[in-house]
Amino acid sequence: AFNGLVKFSAVDFSQLTPIKYYLFGGLIPIVETLTIINLMIFLAWIFDVSINDLKNPRLLSIITFTSVLFMIFHLKVRGINNNIDLIMTFIFSVVSLILVAKTKELESANEFHVSTNVLALRFGQ
Repeated sequence: AFNGLVKFSAVDFSQLTPIKYYLFGGLIPIVETLTIINLMIFLAWIFDVSINDLKNPRLLSIITFTSVLFMIFHLKVRGINNNIDLIMTFIFSVVSLILVAKTKELESANEFHVSTNVLALRFGQ
């Protein structure tokens, strides 16, 4: 339905300028992290699930669903198309959301996302 509205292309990380490094290593990961956290909180609110109980299968389902959406986002928008990177994106999202549920704060998930993106930019291909 929205295919014609916005055109995205894969990012060529070999051509990173300092401003792109700042965006993809700092600003964008923070926005993405806040988005998936807010989506998890919203879904937990909709389905009346406490994010304090990591043993609750309904919360684990919400975390899994949110992580799948995050993986699909990276597949469609970021242009990631290799299975290992997509699986790592899914696992990354699960870990981030569990960090938020365990620590009850956003900073650990934001720092985790920024550090993994910076490492990916620095050492990735």
